[in-house]
Amino acid sequence: MDKIIIEDERDIKRIEIFTQQAVDIESYSNKEGFKIIAYHENGDMAPVVWFAIYKYDEIVARVNGKYVQLIDY
Repeated sequence: MDKIIIEDERDIKRIEIFTQQAVDIESYSNKEGFKIIAYHENGDMAPVVWFAIYKYDEIVARVNGKYVQLIDY
């Protein structure tokens, strides 16, 4: 059985969101220190998956999982 997003230990290289914007980490990962981490936040009666986009040790963006249409590992 496949792991759920939060349990998957593979590095996320890129996520694509419904607005047709893409957060492309793959081309920046070695050079500029970008990283995408999936995590939970409390929502209405259930945890919601969010994605934090880090540049080095600072969060530069957060994306609600309901807008993510593609996760590239």
